[in-house]
Amino acid sequence: MGDDVRTETNIAKSKRDIYTQLTEDEDSLFYKSKDTDLFVAAAAVGFYYQKSEPIVGAKHSLYPMSMFKSDDPNLWIIKSIAVAASGIDVLKNLRDVAAVVEAYANAGIDILYQRHIDSEDEVSSMAADLLQIIEQDSISG
Repeated sequence: MGDDVRTETNIAKSKRDIYTQLTEDEDSLFYKSKDTDLFVAAAAVGFYYQKSEPIVGAKHSLYPMSMFKSDDPNLWIIKSIAVAASGIDVLKNLRDVAAVVEAYANAGIDILYQRHIDSEDEVSSMAADLLQIIEQDSISG
């Protein structure tokens, strides 16, 4: 993957307000989080639930992929999602990696937002979900 190519990671412009609300609402699990951290969480949630929605319409540039250092955990999560979804060859092109992850994040942000508005205690609710996922994986693994 060439580091000299500026590859932007985008979110749907129509969902920009969701990112703002989740990072600025004191009751949100993502309060004061960076947009990049929320994006990666949304991509992971979308991937887990196998929900992928390519962005249609206007896009909002979130960050260039080149901003990540090679040892940044977010970069490894992004690459892992892309490889799991599309195979190892996706790593040959940062634009392909970004497109795969954007689609999962585009769907995942809706799931995270819905959980935020539906839950009285978002942290406890998501912790319970995580424990359930871990238990399912240990039973099936």
